[in-house]
Amino acid sequence: EVDGYSAFISLVTNEGSDWSVLVNITGQGFYFNEISCVDENTCWAVTEGVDNTGAGTGSIYYTSNAWSTYDVQYTVSNGALTAIQMTNSTFGWAAGALVS
Repeated sequence: EVDGYSAFISLVTNEGSDWSVLVNITGQGFYFNEISCVDENTCWAVTEGVDNTGAGTGSIYYTSNAWSTYDVQYTVSNGALTAIQMTNSTFGWAAGALVS
């Protein structure tokens, strides 16, 4: 467990009045930087943080059911992912940096 990091993905549907937390991952050493959705169910999110050895790491998280479940599609060791933009469910870009 890596203290000091909390990663949340939240949803609002009423102009910001009531937020619902869909993903809450605490103590795993990372946080979410950006999310890109092509529809209300299909989304990707990128992270940056540290692994249990203190090395930098970043991942791409993916859901096809509005974050009811999700998978890690890709992980960068010794780096960070800071941006993602999907144009459809099969094409997009992710950006970040390698840390040495």
